[in-house]
Amino acid sequence: MRAILPIFLCFLASQAWAEWVVINKTAGGTIFYLDPQSLQKDGDLRRISTLMNLKEKNKVGKQSARALEEYDCKAERNRVLSFSDHSEPFAMGETLARDDSPTPWKNLAPGTLGQAMLLLVCALNVEKPPVPVDKAVETPVEKPAVDDWWRYEGKGRGGQ
Repeated sequence: MRAILPIFLCFLASQAWAEWVVINKTAGGTIFYLDPQSLQKDGDLRRISTLMNLKEKNKVGKQSARALEEYDCKAERNRVLSFSDHSEPFAMGETLARDDSPTPWKNLAPGTLGQAMLLLVCALNVEKPPVPVDKAVETPVEKPAVDDWWRYEGKGRGGQ
């Protein structure tokens, strides 16, 4: 969770449009992304496309996975609406698996990547997604200003 905070602050520093934005890198080389342009809002629900790139192909030839995820900002839970596994990075190459059946809702534990994603996705405004982390990190972030595009809906987190 601590590694997500600097990235999260970088999201607040700019209002430029982006495509895939890095949200987490593991020690093993797996990189997780989201596509801010795909963000959809429906009341307390947010839908967003995510992508996972593995450092190298696994035993079955998978090197990336793309998903459409749904977050319930009020109930603090998420589910996968659809996913596909691919043989090359960035959901390229052969499609190895695909499922368009939504998974059951899953509660998100504090301190996990899932909870950090929930907070980030629920804070984003649909009209002005963040800039890629790689670009935002080039400019030092002092204290981000809170303006009309940054809204934190603290319902269910003690901010009622």
